[in-house]
Amino acid sequence: IIIRLVAPKIQEYLGQSMIIDNRAGANGAIGSEIVARAAPDGYTLLYATSSTLATSLYMSKTLPFDPIKDFAAVNLMASSITAFVAHPSVPVNSIRDLIAYAKKNPGKLTYASAGIGSMQHLTGEAFKRTTGIDMLHVPYKGAAPATSALVAGQVDIYFPGITAVRPLMPSGKLKVLGMLELHRYAGLPEIPTVAETVPGFIKAPSWFAMFGPAALPQ
Repeated sequence: IIIRLVAPKIQEYLGQSMIIDNRAGANGAIGSEIVARAAPDGYTLLYATSSTLATSLYMSKTLPFDPIKDFAAVNLMASSITAFVAHPSVPVNSIRDLIAYAKKNPGKLTYASAGIGSMQHLTGEAFKRTTGIDMLHVPYKGAAPATSALVAGQVDIYFPGITAVRPLMPSGKLKVLGMLELHRYAGLPEIPTVAETVPGFIKAPSWFAMFGPAALPQ
């Protein structure tokens, strides 16, 4: 969503077209490797997330690139406001309800992520460990299919950026149980933070940025 909003402005500024080439899979590693091996001429850039270029360094022993040495940072584009959402069929309306339900039904709930090692995956596992509940992790090839799976009722829980799911809230296709931020989100002040129920629990910093191959001139 973010890169598609920004791309027209980049095209306007550069005076040439910008093609967005989605390379899903492996928590962004597939697309990242393409850019790491590309010519540093400014024509091939990487729109990456902290999941791909930060946490993946500690989650995989076989990354096909070095997140530090193989890329040149261009700019920070955005940071994410993350929500804790559930499918309407899940019989809870708060984080407290969810924890109680999960403890009575261990292993019954499922949660989606954008892939193994993604921020959603780490958030889910941290929430399980912190609260002592058990949920089954279901990884998808990116945030879009994970969101679609939640809306379709294929999974129960997800931790998306609020911009991805806010349009779905009025229709009742999902319900937001809490925000994974330190403070309540000004855009939806009526929704509590997860930390109000689970003290101190917030997501890890989540960012979106543009990179080029390592030798890209500054």
